[in-house]
Amino acid sequence: MIRKMLRPVKRACLRAVMPWHDPAHYLRQSVFRQSKMRVLEGPFAGMAYVESAVGSAFFPKLVGAYEKELHGVIEAACARRPKVIIDVGAAEGYYAVGMALKNPQARVIAFEMNPDGRALIAQLAEINGVARRIEVRGKCEPEDLLAAVAEGVGSETLMICDVEGYEMELFTPETARQLAGVCVLMETHDVLIPGCAEAVRKVMAATHDIQDVRTRERVAADFPLVTFRCRLASAAVRARMLAEWRAGPMTFFWMTPRKK
Repeated sequence: MIRKMLRPVKRACLRAVMPWHDPAHYLRQSVFRQSKMRVLEGPFAGMAYVESAVGSAFFPKLVGAYEKELHGVIEAACARRPKVIIDVGAAEGYYAVGMALKNPQARVIAFEMNPDGRALIAQLAEINGVARRIEVRGKCEPEDLLAAVAEGVGSETLMICDVEGYEMELFTPETARQLAGVCVLMETHDVLIPGCAEAVRKVMAATHDIQDVRTRERVAADFPLVTFRCRLASAAVRARMLAEWRAGPMTFFWMTPRKK
């Protein structure tokens, strides 16, 4: 009853403090002002960011809610203090640059086939002061992956992979043998190529323990409470702002080498 009585008050507040016809636009502008184009939350909080994304949602990255299911995995990966980080399918550099910032002892090899993405990685690395530790390369074929892994032989190596279904070509029995000592965080794409996740699991299971991490829909609670005005927006609007617009539920594999 009380909530019903307060609804007119909330609507009046909304009309007074934000454009009633487009609260999502207001939220975006509010976050831009609040963040000053730096990631607000999550493992890469404080990272200066570029103004666009490649092949994925931009706004969740700036907020810090992007792939929130993986935040614990990212912290665990960094705790291993990798010396070499290989990012395959680096897009505009969210993980490549973010991991470089969190791992000052590491150098990063970022593979990205999109030339716009490669340009943004270079820009993002420059504005965050890590350009000297990031090497940007083009499309990653199996032989390119093996060459990058060979550069990290003898040191702790971490691989991050998001290649929209191309993982079946990258994770072959031959490459799996070379990845025996490498920690791998991979996004699977059964929604695009049915069966590709199990194909990768089959070739990696002999040498790695594999933890499945499932995606979940974002909710209003995932939205940082930036200002009082942002909290006035409906829960549905806040949740929709953080949507990553995936084709369906997806699974990440966090694969860690078995101890010999």
